Amino acid sequence: MSDADNCAIRKRPEDEGQKRYQPDGKGGLLANCRQCGRYGLIGEAAIAASYSWPAEIRGPLSCATHQVSEFGQTLRITAYNAAELAEQHANARASENIDKLLAETARQSGRPGGWAKFDPDTDFTLIDCYSRTEFDQYIAWISDAGLVSKRLVMSGQGPVGDPIYERAFQMSLTMDGWSRGQPLPRPGGLPGRCFRRHVIRPVHGWCIPRRHKTGH
Repeated sequence: MSDADNCAIRKRPEDEGQKRYQPDGKGGLLANCRQCGRYGLIGEAAIAASYSWPAEIRGPLSCATHQVSEFGQTLRITAYNAAELAEQHANARASENIDKLLAETARQSGRPGGWAKFDPDTDFTLIDCYSRTEFDQYIAWISDAGLVSKRLVMSGQGPVGDPIYERAFQMSLTMDGWSRGQPLPRPGGLPGRCFRRHVIRPVHGWCIPRRHKTGH
């Protein structure tokens, strides 16, 4: 297996869906990782640059790509913008992550009484977390605060009838959870989902970071 077949961010193996592709006639990598979501490295220079990304970039960049991917878009990473994209997810406040987690639970649940499913080994990047341990802490906080109900998912029974549970779990928002997790719409995008110094411009399913213009 060549390095180009791995997830450039988390170095996942190719059986999770990585593919070579040719955007605009240039070499690149289209990845589809359970932890990082779907994203693209644009050009051979981006692939080469990815080999030297430090952990301080890989963690928040995984959050950036996964969160954009959840809305059906694909973040474009070039040889020059990885650090800038990662920066937007590098210093989230705990309160911001709690709001993101409640909003994601609301999005998946659809309506009160619905359930959202999370895999703690890969879905911690749906908010700005870098590990399962950190994600587990946020789950404990919102559970203890009465914002969600949580249940395990049974996948079968053992030889003597004892339940076998999946690694994933489900959460459902309480009334207080819906009040906080489904705020009133605000102009300018989805709360907790937009880059602070970028706007996201979808082009044929791609998310292209673009700076805000200032001046005249």
